[in-house]
Amino acid sequence: MVLGALLSHHQAMSATDPEPEPARPRIVNPPRDGAQVPPAAGTPEPPPVVRRRRSATAPSSLSPPLLSGRSLEPEVRRGRFEVLREHRAITISVLVGLVLVLVVLGGKYAAERAADSATSARAAELSEMLADATPEEFLAFNAGVQTDGSLAQRIRDEPGFVNVTAVADESFIRFQPTGWWAGFTERCIVAVVHPDGVDVSVPKTACIRVTDRGG
Repeated sequence: MVLGALLSHHQAMSATDPEPEPARPRIVNPPRDGAQVPPAAGTPEPPPVVRRRRSATAPSSLSPPLLSGRSLEPEVRRGRFEVLREHRAITISVLVGLVLVLVVLGGKYAAERAADSATSARAAELSEMLADATPEEFLAFNAGVQTDGSLAQRIRDEPGFVNVTAVADESFIRFQPTGWWAGFTERCIVAVVHPDGVDVSVPKTACIRVTDRGG
């Protein structure tokens, strides 16, 4: 009787006892210096990490195409002479053009001075020759040329003589001077003979463009 009562009491106590809690995993401090911790028993191992080798032709992250066309190398400024050497043909063409322009300008300036000097001297000679002339001596210019030693004949034989335009009170005589400077500049000597004397002018143009009265 007593044994049966003890067994009944033991079964009742076993039915009312709570279930035991599962064991918690122990927390182990991670090893230092990069040492690996072995996996716990029963834990599946992670798959191995496969590292791909970088291709030798793969562009570097610092290559110029990935830096918006810029290079990490410092920019070196080139000197003027180096730039001129790279563009030698253009430089030579420009220099030749400048030399030609200077030659033309220098020749024009020298020709103007030579023309002024030469025509001034020639105008003085004609003024002296025509100092005593009258317009009537040139009215019959073609007939006067036939007379040896006449003023008309002397005027016709002067270097650069062009023509004579004679009216009752005035005669216009044109002379086209020549010289090395004629290729750069033009001159014309115009002598106007009137009853009061003679006027000689030197227009800066060709005689074919000079009208009567030296205009």
